[in-house]
Amino acid sequence: MIGHGEDELKSLKDAYRKTKRSIWNDLYRRIKHSSRSEFTRINTSKLNRVAPEGAFIVVPGKVLGTGNIDKKITVGALAYSKAARARIEDAGGKAMTFSEFVASYSNKGGIMVVK
Repeated sequence: MIGHGEDELKSLKDAYRKTKRSIWNDLYRRIKHSSRSEFTRINTSKLNRVAPEGAFIVVPGKVLGTGNIDKKITVGALAYSKAARARIEDAGGKAMTFSEFVASYSNKGGIMVVK
């Protein structure tokens, strides 16, 4: 389900407070002030095109499973289709919830936001 649940918003706010990195504040604002129809929907084929091998990617919306992916990437998103999660993991990558991604990589540099 796509939504701006308390967990996602809290994890972004906490990450910004701890790291002072603008990426987390920008994502917090984008998600908090968006309706469900405004959330990004990205296909795995786009992730494969824009992400280099080993990239760390945040999607402020849902990842859909159209298209192949052949790169090992780590993705944090609000939601995934079953096919998208399977394609990312079959390529050796990680499909993480938004809260898991922020908890694990809030201090990591070079995170890409794909929208």
